[in-house]
Amino acid sequence: MIALLLIFLWTTHRHAAEIAENTTRNLTELLALRIVSDLDRVNGMLTYIAEEAIAASLLEQGLTPPYLNTRRMASLIANFDTVTGIYQFDAQGQLHFASQETPSFNIPKLCEI
Repeated sequence: MIALLLIFLWTTHRHAAEIAENTTRNLTELLALRIVSDLDRVNGMLTYIAEEAIAASLLEQGLTPPYLNTRRMASLIANFDTVTGIYQFDAQGQLHFASQETPSFNIPKLCEI
């Protein structure tokens, strides 16, 4: 009788472990797909911004392209809660474009390091 109880407990434990392993595997794959999707979307937004800025050749002249204003940049991430902002800085750390009116950080200090 004790042997049957031990076999039942072992089988129940093994079954619960298999369920936990399958659930973990499924959630990991779902998370990986979500991350890849988010990174692809961010890559697409950044590629679009870079191509538009280069095509206009305004960055070299230090001018802000009118289509890369705060409103346009904000519209790129409006329905994308994973990304909180898009910012474009030059090599000296000067902010050229942002999806927010006033960013809450100071890049030039970071560039001095």
